[in-house]
Amino acid sequence: MERLTENLYPVSTKTVNGTKWGYINDRGRIRISLVYEGAEPFQRNGFAIVTLNEKQGLINQFGRFAVKPVYKSIQPFSEERAIIQTKDGFKMIDEKGQVRTKKTYAYMAPMKNSRALFQTNGRYGFLNSDGEEVIAARYLFAYDFDEGKAVVQTKTAEFQLIDENGLVLHTYPYVDVGSLSEGRIAFKEGDRYGYLDEAGNVVIPPKYGMAFAYEDGFAIIATSDDNYSYGLMNKAGDTIFEPIYNEIRLLQEGRIALGKAKDANRPFLSRYAIANTSGAVLTDFVYDEIGSFNKGTASAVKDDRTFFIDREGHKVKTFPAFSGTGVLRKENGIVSAFIDQRLFYTDEHGKNIWHPDTEILLRRPYRIQERLYKRGPNYYVYYPQIEGMANQLEQQAINQKLAKQAGVRHVTEAETKERTFTGDFNVLFFKKHLVVLEIDGYTYPFGAAHGMPTRTFANVDVRNGHDYALSELFKHGRDYAAVLSKLVGEQIKKQADEYFPNAYKGVNSTQPFYVDEHALYLVFDVYELAPYAAGFPTFKIPFAEIEPIIDQSGPFWQSFHYYNQPN
Repeated sequence: MERLTENLYPVSTKTVNGTKWGYINDRGRIRISLVYEGAEPFQRNGFAIVTLNEKQGLINQFGRFAVKPVYKSIQPFSEERAIIQTKDGFKMIDEKGQVRTKKTYAYMAPMKNSRALFQTNGRYGFLNSDGEEVIAARYLFAYDFDEGKAVVQTKTAEFQLIDENGLVLHTYPYVDVGSLSEGRIAFKEGDRYGYLDEAGNVVIPPKYGMAFAYEDGFAIIATSDDNYSYGLMNKAGDTIFEPIYNEIRLLQEGRIALGKAKDANRPFLSRYAIANTSGAVLTDFVYDEIGSFNKGTASAVKDDRTFFIDREGHKVKTFPAFSGTGVLRKENGIVSAFIDQRLFYTDEHGKNIWHPDTEILLRRPYRIQERLYKRGPNYYVYYPQIEGMANQLEQQAINQKLAKQAGVRHVTEAETKERTFTGDFNVLFFKKHLVVLEIDGYTYPFGAAHGMPTRTFANVDVRNGHDYALSELFKHGRDYAAVLSKLVGEQIKKQADEYFPNAYKGVNSTQPFYVDEHALYLVFDVYELAPYAAGFPTFKIPFAEIEPIIDQSGPFWQSFHYYNQPN
């Protein structure tokens, strides 16, 4: 029974089979083995979402599966229900893992106020906790319930407020109406926004370019929808802060963050000051990032240092601070630090509890060392370096190549003001003499809708540092590109609706690829064959399908196959 009440925390480390996740206790002892591809914090009901074989399930604090990993995704529990995603759509499960819905939906939101919003055939309705459709899918749009009421759209320029049984309480004849929050509803008349009460009375006239939902008695408003001029007002409509800031965040516990542009030409990049909801500004505009307050402290970033601040905006010197940019949290006397894309734990005095390994042992004497190349908070790369090779010149050559491939290069200050770049790597496979490395990068131009990921591979023989080319897997003179092009084309035809029409142009000698024990994998870039959300389309070609053209006596194949027992 002691195990059931033990606090557990997710941790990860790099292995020869990729990054693996598990759980430690508050003393840093591994309590659930690091075997998962992903692991989320334990929820109050004692379950945690984990990923295994690219599917998600739920484990208990013993590490046993309460829900087997068979779903595309599982959302955190809300009101004893969780939303799961299958290949066909969304369903709802209870805390025993039982599916409560009788069919699959195109969309489903977490349970709130004993109701879960769903969509089917382009219309919205609501389910109860038993998965029953208590309010039929008849709305053009709908918001979650708040204190037993929800705003729904019935037709163009008409919204209604309904109760938990679908009974209409009030009708709002406006082109755009927001959700109900703390007795206030944002609405649009002409090109301006204001606020209604539940009965539909205008309590704050429409005079804003944007109006957000109330939270803890306050709402963020903007003078227009495109010039980054935000302000704050209370429920009476009194202005707490004039709309002159390029960003405002509600930080809970009576504190807000006011943002001013670092550069007038880049209003999406802010420095923040701490203020209170009475209208007093407590600090200068010195912070690069500020989190929400919890029990009197918040995580903050300044000049690539991450630390805790108190409600007056002062650094809490009794708690640890870290070099790098990220987020800190305190829980049960433990500090969780996610800094420069690495998660580790300390006690409240900064003493280490858990830090991921930076060395991956392949087999003696070979190992991969994780190195960090950093040029300020906006450019940092974790890159692999191979150690243990007999020939130091060959080792130096492959390591220089890997560093360059990962993004280690001269970076100007001007570059880091325009965009961020982060890089990382994983070991996908190791056998005999072959190590397969996946090297990822992500470039984000400031102000863009999203960044652009990159992915390359290295299939390296650790004896000599040779990075094998695709052609070296095949017999000399065989048209391997034509064979592979045909096989990939056949796979695309089977799922043609997932790819751009006529985008596929075949496979060539520079095709990104990697191998494992059983197959060749051909990888295409983002947008090359499919939309951004599809990521990197990857096609698995089992070796059995291309065996006649594989050079099984060649060095590439021999580097990861045993025909006799190894010495």
